[in-house]
Amino acid sequence: MDLQDQGNIQNQKKQQYHTQMDLQDQDNIQNQKKQQYHTQMDLQDQGNIQNQKKQQYHTQMDLQDQDNIQNLKKQQYHTQMDLQDQDNIQNQKKQQYHTQMDLQDQDNIQNQKKQQYYTQMDLQD
Repeated sequence: MDLQDQGNIQNQKKQQYHTQMDLQDQDNIQNQKKQQYHTQMDLQDQGNIQNQKKQQYHTQMDLQDQDNIQNLKKQQYHTQMDLQDQDNIQNQKKQQYHTQMDLQDQDNIQNQKKQQYYTQMDLQD
């Protein structure tokens, strides 16, 4: 084996080494790209989960607001019904009072008539 053959072998080994290094670099770049892609997908998934949670929260808040509005309406309705009941009771009491007064007036008129009659009878005697 002469020097030239040794030089060729040396060059082949260097070339193989550089080729191997290039392939390793390409693998490293590929792995980095895969890692970046997976990281980006994970972040996107987290963003989607966050958005879902926000949407669920807002839906829940909307339902709670509707419940509160319903409860307020019910409360207003019951207050209105209570006031109406009080009005009805007042009106009944007034009606009873007026009926009682009318009956008293009739009694008084009856008594007056009786008195007049007795007075007249006395005078006739």
